[in-house]
Amino acid sequence: MTRRARDVSGLAEHGDDTDQGAGATGSEAWSRLEEPDAGQERNGERYAGKLGDLLVERELITPSQLGEALIQQAASGKRLGSLLVELGALDEVALAGALSEQLGIPLADLRKGSPDDGAIALLPESVARAHTAIPIRLTDAGLEVAMADPMDTEAIREVYEGVRTQVIGFIAPP
Repeated sequence: MTRRARDVSGLAEHGDDTDQGAGATGSEAWSRLEEPDAGQERNGERYAGKLGDLLVERELITPSQLGEALIQQAASGKRLGSLLVELGALDEVALAGALSEQLGIPLADLRKGSPDDGAIALLPESVARAHTAIPIRLTDAGLEVAMADPMDTEAIREVYEGVRTQVIGFIAPP
């Protein structure tokens, strides 16, 4: 499924690497997003390196924080981004921005605008809750949906079945 970045009335931001407040929950939702499928391009603007390198390059974490998280990752088997959030080195909003850049999937920052009421009405509440999905707006290309995990093909399929139109996933911090 092709995903293109587009302006979503101030909601979509590519590569937002600002550090805006710590998220209290939901780091598990990011764990599945941290490893893109090899060679799978989203919108042509994908970071070629590893998540840890991107975070250090953007000065979101220090090399020593990365080193500590990598040591803990080797011992625990947890995902790097989730560990960095648990360690307090990074908040979920900054992680979402980095994942957006790494994967080439647009970032929906719902604090900067409101979803379209018509789009919200399209998706059954049970499906939205099951997949932490918030419809943003309906366009000619399909329904733009902010999701905890826009790479979850099962979630995309279930959202599609609920709305019967193309689903365009956006990364959204919890």
